[in-house]
Amino acid sequence: MEAIMELLDVRSGGVRFVGIHGMGGVGKTTLAKVMFNKLISHFERSSFLEDVRASSQSHGGLLELQKKLLSDLTGHGIANKIKDGDDGINMIKKALSNKEVLIVLDDLDKKEQLKNLAGKSDWFCFGSRIIITTRDESVLMAQGGVFSKEVLNQPEGILRYEVCGMRFDLALHLFYKHAFRSDSAPEEYGALSTEIVRTSGHASLGRHGDRVQSFDWGKDLEHSDKREVWDETLKKLKEGPFKDVQDTLMISYERLEDKHQEIFLDIACFFITTDKTYPVIMWKDCGYFPSIAMRVLSQRSFIKIKEDNRFWMHDQVRDFGRYIVLQIYPRKFCRVWIPKDALKLLEGEKDLSRSNIEDDWGGWSQMQNEDKGVSHTIGGLEMLEVLDAHKAWDLTDKNLEEIGKLFHLKTLILAFTSVSRLPPEISRLHLQKLDVGSIDLQQVPSLPSSLKFLVVQAMDFSVVPHPSSITDLEQLELYRFSNLRRRHHSTRRDYDSKLKAALMREQPCYQLPSHLSDLKLKSISPLPHFSNLLNLRVLHVIECPISRLPVTLGLIHLRKLYIIRCECLEEIPGLSLLRSLERLELKGLNRLVEIQGLSELENLQYLLLSSCDLIGQLPNLSKLGSYNI
Repeated sequence: MEAIMELLDVRSGGVRFVGIHGMGGVGKTTLAKVMFNKLISHFERSSFLEDVRASSQSHGGLLELQKKLLSDLTGHGIANKIKDGDDGINMIKKALSNKEVLIVLDDLDKKEQLKNLAGKSDWFCFGSRIIITTRDESVLMAQGGVFSKEVLNQPEGILRYEVCGMRFDLALHLFYKHAFRSDSAPEEYGALSTEIVRTSGHASLGRHGDRVQSFDWGKDLEHSDKREVWDETLKKLKEGPFKDVQDTLMISYERLEDKHQEIFLDIACFFITTDKTYPVIMWKDCGYFPSIAMRVLSQRSFIKIKEDNRFWMHDQVRDFGRYIVLQIYPRKFCRVWIPKDALKLLEGEKDLSRSNIEDDWGGWSQMQNEDKGVSHTIGGLEMLEVLDAHKAWDLTDKNLEEIGKLFHLKTLILAFTSVSRLPPEISRLHLQKLDVGSIDLQQVPSLPSSLKFLVVQAMDFSVVPHPSSITDLEQLELYRFSNLRRRHHSTRRDYDSKLKAALMREQPCYQLPSHLSDLKLKSISPLPHFSNLLNLRVLHVIECPISRLPVTLGLIHLRKLYIIRCECLEEIPGLSLLRSLERLELKGLNRLVEIQGLSELENLQYLLLSSCDLIGQLPNLSKLGSYNI
């Protein structure tokens, strides 16, 4: 409340619009009512228009809202004279230009509603305050101030406040108050109370504190019966959000375009806390226009994208999305995210050939341990799109024998496995992403030309075909195992013998596809040719045993360069060619004495030097614009 009071600043002049936004059910309306009742005495007239979204859906709904607003602020006489929407706008501007008013417009979902009810700040008398609540932050981008800059304390546009979830400790305390009429829980109910608050989504407890009254049975039940009811209630909560929360979120969900719904469900099932890079590639291939979709989902409070580029979603929104998949979505088995359910699905007698499964799952080792035949099952999953077997150490070549039948497979992740040979049929798949990594890797067939994202981790890259034929490849990561990475059934002697044999074989000098935009090399030597990488924007060179990193004209459009722990590196000739470089990070370069050409990087904005002990001083950087060191 204090933050909103500061935005409203009722003691200042000017006209202020404050928008309260957040996901459905988080308590925006409740907060607006509290603010309205607290401030109403400061204004000549006031009006609270509740549930504008629903009221404006009927024919003439906006006109009736205009009449209600004018009736609250001026009386019925003027309100009854309104003939149409434009007439209403003119009446509101004329009637309210000389009155300090407090207005709350609750639950807007379209810019048109704001335009017709409180279009611009010059409609209102100085000192007026307009509070707006909405699930869609884009609604708050519709209005702009029109007063001249000489007007003191007149902010431009709508000031915004996002309602987030209640802090867990406060939510738990509120639960105790309702459930036990106390500041704490009885010892036998402490852990259960904590789990109930976590599961129910503490963001909405402030709004629906009355719902926890149902947990206060106390006198009318014996302890054993009461405990059983609590356990059943918790189990029910885990199956999905409260009915009223579902209904509230469903309103926002149904307003999404079909493709935006698909992306929301993908994130809810698979990609929470996941970096957005790969999902975006996948959605682009599906024609879902992910940049637009992510913006819409963020504005409507379904998701957030954190600073590290990872998705975040509130627990109740996640549970709602999964409820949609399990109970409402028209295609059964379209998304499977629980390993046990995936096991049952693969081991059962259901016809899986047209099941539209997306399986982000690492349960291979469990199936191996239970002696279940995977090779005869996976070939039947014709509609499988995503197969994630990361760190599935018991995955074998035999498990992949029928992978050629998965014509719809787009993502195959085999990182940190025991796979030694990829089947030749893999080249016929329309994969978008392939991530394979094994110290046992001995044979890799021709790779699919459809790949856009490729990660290969191996000891010996002489067994890996050149990726130059993958013309649409955008991101490439090549890692060579050079340090011991233990597995539960590997030994150091086994690892060392394989590494020694690999070191005796000459490694290829790759020609890379020219379409690459992001390249990461770790422990690779010799380095691939850079001369044709005119589209490359990001380059990582990590722990590579090289003494020189020659920069060629092929890298002139590079924006970010990271050189990390290349302990033999002594010079970076040609660095001055990187006139587009914006970020340079040099870490753990123990033999580098100077950075030649640094002063010529006219677009450099960020420079990081760490553990480069022989660099005594930097050159004169006065030619550069603004930069951070």
